Amino acid sequence: MLNAFRSLLREELQPVKEDLKQLNEKVTNLDQRVAKLEQKVDNLDQRVANLEQRVENLDRRAANVELRQDGIKQEIASLLKNQETTNAKLEALTMDVHRLEGNLHRVEEKVGRNHTEIMERLSSLERDIDHTWEKSVRNERVLANIKKLLEN
Repeated sequence: MLNAFRSLLREELQPVKEDLKQLNEKVTNLDQRVAKLEQKVDNLDQRVANLEQRVENLDRRAANVELRQDGIKQEIASLLKNQETTNAKLEALTMDVHRLEGNLHRVEEKVGRNHTEIMERLSSLERDIDHTWEKSVRNERVLANIKKLLEN
């Protein structure tokens, strides 16, 4: 009878074991995806740092242009040539800023999509955990009933 009880218990616990195994696999997959997302965020952080460095370089260049303009005021002909150069640089910078704004917008959209996907997956995991909890409680009740039957 004890062997039959053990066999019945194994049969009853098998779905729980399978559910736990599936949950472990899902958690492992989520951990891997989170690690990838963290790596992407780190890459984005690095790119932002690079962009900030470029902006600092551009700020220094702009400051140098202003210093040169003070000296250029004395020579009208040189002022016109340098003004054209400055205008071209400004247009290039404006194009860079527009391109960077577009890149930033795409990155923000991607981060938003990733956030939504992660939240959906977390919600799914919560539902899976709730389901597993309910099954565990049911199994505990079955075990308690079996135990009572065996005690009588």
